Amino acid sequence: SRPTQHNSWGILSSCEPELQELMRQIDIMINDQKKKWEDENRALELRVKSREEELLNSRSTIERRDLEIGLLRKQLEDVKTGPQELAAKYEQQLHKLREEVRKLVCYKSFLLLLGQKFTVFLFVLTLLHDFKYSKCIFIPAVG
Repeated sequence: SRPTQHNSWGILSSCEPELQELMRQIDIMINDQKKKWEDENRALELRVKSREEELLNSRSTIERRDLEIGLLRKQLEDVKTGPQELAAKYEQQLHKLREEVRKLVCYKSFLLLLGQKFTVFLFVLTLLHDFKYSKCIFIPAVG
């Protein structure tokens, strides 16, 4: 067996085997607790990693939604300004059509007037022609 050891006062320690057993049990308890803490730590690390992945997925989803919101806002703005631009475009076309109608009316009036004058001109020509070939003698007025 082991040689007996003396403490600093030189007294033989009779409880050394009990102390060694107690130290062994404490080591076992410490190792068990250490293993338990390491297991808990790994579990917490897995939870943190899982939460980080969820956070990244959430951020990615938020970014996609932000892009969708931006596109929808642009579409809404286009829808809001679209009818106004369309109305302005129609107003321009209407103005052009009115201008063309006004020109056509003026042109038609001109043609009608020209037609009337032409009819009068033809009438005068006919009269002159008839007068030239008639048996009447034209006596100029003396005055």
